[in-house]
Amino acid sequence: MNPAIFTIITAALASTGLWTFLQTVWEKKIKKDGALEELASDMREIRKDLTIMSDKFDERNAVTARVRILRFSDEMQEGKLHTKDSFDQVLADIKEYDQYCKKNPDFKNHQTELTTEYIQTNYLKRLDKHDFLVFGGDMNE
Repeated sequence: MNPAIFTIITAALASTGLWTFLQTVWEKKIKKDGALEELASDMREIRKDLTIMSDKFDERNAVTARVRILRFSDEMQEGKLHTKDSFDQVLADIKEYDQYCKKNPDFKNHQTELTTEYIQTNYLKRLDKHDFLVFGGDMNE
């Protein structure tokens, strides 16, 4: 490199104005990088919180399905008749509940095994006899 050009560049860099400008740009880049890292960290925390909330939501849905299953069985044992649609809904609840229990082995589960068997057995009997409750209260329509 030409010594004169080197001297000019060195002098320019040494000048207070240019040096201050470069230092300010560098500090802003560092702050920007820090802000981006802080934003990324916040996003990771939000993702973690959403996962926790989603897990709690899924657990609450499983508990609600279990309550509906147990109530349905209680109603059957009390002699209350149900429509096929009601049976189909409780069978969907059973499926959802069982899937949740399989995915979450630590979940307090298997409280509905006998109840599920009771509901399914009655469903098959009613399906075979075609004697589900029909809207309006008429049987065997």
